[in-house]
Parts: sequence; C-alpha cells; structure tokens
Amino acid sequence: MLFEIKDIDWDTETDDGEEPDLNDLPETLLIELNDRYDPKPPLNISLSNKPEYEDIIEDIVNQLSDTHAWCVNNCTITRIQ
Repeated sequence: MLFEIKDIDWDTETDDGEEPDLNDLPETLLIELNDRYDPKPPLNISLSNKPEYEDIIEDIVNQLSDTHAWCVNNCTITRIQ
C-alpha cells in the first residue's frame, strides 16, 4: 500500500534551545507499507482516527521519525493505492 503523507507538523523543539535546520524536513512524501494490515485503511486516515488503524499510523509515524530524526506532532495520511 502506498501512502501520501502531507501537512507534516514536525516536533522540532530542542532541550538546548538551538534552532534546527528545517530545510531538510519534507512537507510531503510517499511511504510504501506492506499489505499485512487488516482491515485495509480507508483513503484518508488521521492521527486521531479509529483504533483499527493504529498500527498503520504508528508504522508511518515511526518511519518518518526514524528517517528524519524528529518526532511528528500531526500529519495528513492518504492511501493512494
């Protein structure tokens, strides 16, 4: 399944008060996840959506955080296929 993630609100607060370089953080990107999820997600899901999509949302947010080294406060997730 392919997802478009957009409107990403990155948590860029640091303990030391330094301003991070936000130019490297994407506002929109595509993430592909395997088809192991049941039920299949609808076309649009959000971070506050129904519990049956928690695994998908968690996988997407974790992949964003792992790849870009910042946590995500919020984003819009749209299943493309």
